[in-house]
Formats: sequence, structure tokens, C-alpha cells
Amino acid sequence: MSEIELKQRLAGIHIVPGQWRPIFPYEQIAWVTPPWLSSDYPWPGKDYLWLDFPEAVFVDGKTHFLSHENPACAPPYTHLPKVPWKIIEGGLAFERRLPNGLRFGGNVTRGDGALVRLEFFLRNESGAPLRRISVQTCCFLRGAAEFDAHTNENKLVRAGGQGWLPIGQAARRPDGSGRWRLGFRGKGPAVADLPVVLARSAHARRFVAMSWGEQTASLMTNPRHPCIHADPAIPDLGPGETAAVRGVLAFLEGEPDEIDEDRLREWLG
Repeated sequence: MSEIELKQRLAGIHIVPGQWRPIFPYEQIAWVTPPWLSSDYPWPGKDYLWLDFPEAVFVDGKTHFLSHENPACAPPYTHLPKVPWKIIEGGLAFERRLPNGLRFGGNVTRGDGALVRLEFFLRNESGAPLRRISVQTCCFLRGAAEFDAHTNENKLVRAGGQGWLPIGQAARRPDGSGRWRLGFRGKGPAVADLPVVLARSAHARRFVAMSWGEQTASLMTNPRHPCIHADPAIPDLGPGETAAVRGVLAFLEGEPDEIDEDRLREWLG
């Protein structure tokens, strides 16, 4: 295969079933390529972002689902069956029901242009009310060399009239200077004035952005485990009730300032 043929074959966004930690078969990982070819390969290759979808579900402060084991967040179930992704038009979908009656799932599909559309739902089939629901959706960056720096400096949010700032710097802004919170399960300050988190490429004027729009609960990152989170907001659910949210992964070639409320609404459709 010639270099030109290979470039044509690899062009655009690809979404495929992935794997991260084979010892945890209940991890729901979608591998997503940027629309461009990576500059880090000696041949025209592509890197993958790893979307952990979802990474965790908490209810009333207790862990109800975790895609991997973590002593700090011990889940009630550690031997859940594997739920294969279903291939659908443009991407992947899945659905899982926990033994306690929580049902959740969603899909990851290609949108127009450089967009990946995200949909997630959670249904309460437990017979009891669900309060203080928190869901984590992790975009892990280690599989994409241009985004995998172990630092907060290349993870940005738009904060309190100061423009796009590294997330650590933004977290030092006064609490309440923005609408959206930072940090694990939204426990940090409300400083972001746009519900978007960005990771900046180390090699070009390129970014990947994540958002659930108005239904974003919090924005976060972890420098030692390079990732970005835009975690969705799920309301309290009575028995038989369902909540659904729509979000986006967006790939941008240019500057962060090109992302504003109008562009976010355009992305979310």
C-alpha cells in the first residue's frame, strides 16, 4: 500500500471497540481517532483517544459502578459480565443493567465534520428513589501521543472573564466567578463560564474538546493519569424514571477562542 493510499484509508474519525485493562471485562472503552493524521509516527498513522463510557456511577455518595478497581472507591460489584459494544451506523452503542436495578447505556457516533456525538442514559429500575447521582465519563489521553503530557498546563477551561486558562490556574479563581464547577464529582470551585474542557496538542494548533453542554456537571483532569472529563449532570430519579443527556467530543484546528456559546450550541445540535 502506498503512502497516499494509506492516508486515504486512515483519513477521518474512526470509532472502534477498544480495551485498556483486560483484567476488568466490564470496562466500556471506545477508541476514537482524531480526524487528522498524527505527526508523531514515522509513517502516516493515527493515535486513539480512549473514552471510558462511563468510568463510574455514584448514588447518594456511594459507588454503584466502577469500570475498574480502586481502593478509594470500592464498588459493590467486581465480577460483572462483559457487555460487548453493538456496531451501529456511525459508531457504537451499549446497554448494561446492574444487579441492583440501575440500567444505563449510550452511544458514541460520528457527527458532521470533526465531531463525535455522545449520548448517555440512566434508568432507575431499583424500586427506590435515586438521589445525588454523579456519573464520570473519562477521555483518557495516553493513547494519543500529542495529548498525553502528564501536566495540567495543556488542559484548559474558560474561566471568569479571563479567557482560556490552564485548569490548575482557573481553579484558583474565586468560587462563584463562573457557573460550572471543576474537580472530582464537582467538588471544586464554580469558575468556568463555558461547560467545555480542552486538551491542547503538543505539536500543532490542535485541540480536543469535551462537553455535555448545559447538562455538564463538572470539568476535571488528572495530570498523572492524563485525561479530560466533562461529566454529565443527572437529576434525582424516582422508580421507573429515566434521564438522558447528549454531549460531544470535538476536534479543533485553530485557537481555543474559536469556541464560544454559539459554536457549542452548533456542536450539540
